Amino acid sequence: MYLEGYNTTPVLLKRSISSFSNNYSGEVEAIDLALNFLYNADIHRKEIHMYTDCQAAIQSVFSTEIPKTKIATILNAQGLRKELHDRDNSLIVHWIPGHMNITGNVLADRQAKEAAKEAVDVVSHDHIDGKSANQMLQKRAIEKWNVQYQMSETSELIKDVITKAGDRKCVGEKHRPSYSKINQLICGHTKLKNHWAKVTNSQDRDCNHCRVPETVNHYLFECEKYVQARKKLGNQVEEILQRQDITCGDITVGVLTGEIENISTAAKEELISNIWEFIRATKRL
Repeated sequence: MYLEGYNTTPVLLKRSISSFSNNYSGEVEAIDLALNFLYNADIHRKEIHMYTDCQAAIQSVFSTEIPKTKIATILNAQGLRKELHDRDNSLIVHWIPGHMNITGNVLADRQAKEAAKEAVDVVSHDHIDGKSANQMLQKRAIEKWNVQYQMSETSELIKDVITKAGDRKCVGEKHRPSYSKINQLICGHTKLKNHWAKVTNSQDRDCNHCRVPETVNHYLFECEKYVQARKKLGNQVEEILQRQDITCGDITVGVLTGEIENISTAAKEELISNIWEFIRATKRL
């Protein structure tokens, strides 16, 4: 790093990474580490130059797209980059060719090799069994998946029902027709006219009976055509919730489909069975 008009003693920054990591992963971690140092140094109104020999790392950290790998690190680096920009700093990133006897790059490569050796030494003295390794990988996969889920702008309806990715307890998969229809209600991708108009490029989004947009909420909670079926469903849901001693406020799509914290599998199966009865009774889906 070079900060124009900001003279300071060079600082050696290190961060251990997996011995199985590639050059791209190392460069992403290095950029994040550098940005973290700059942020903590409380620098304002400076021109900052950053040099790296990995174009892929530059594209990932300085892009507006949601990353597919190194998600947590890249998102953290992007956040730090914004914080530095908000402090009126100018961050300029330069790509330089590797292994070209450029002094700074040679020093960086030397430190990277030493850090890699340290990582190998740690791993060699800290063996874990296969089961623990598998659990660790699953945990990391869910963490990355959840970051992508929270950042996505195309899953807003689902997030109203399932707030966190990786935690859903799926039941009813053996009965494919009901399982499919209920998942369609959760994500909003149904043949109800408000969504189907997008698929067919139609201008008619209104319920045939009520003449308002036929959304999932309208179908389940508002449409006057299904008053009797809805009343029966409501009574059944209330009875299940009371029996389970669950207080959840308003009845929502999440409640109807059993996406409730601390609910038993049996109770969730009952809720799904009842909403399937409602779907069959209305003959709308």
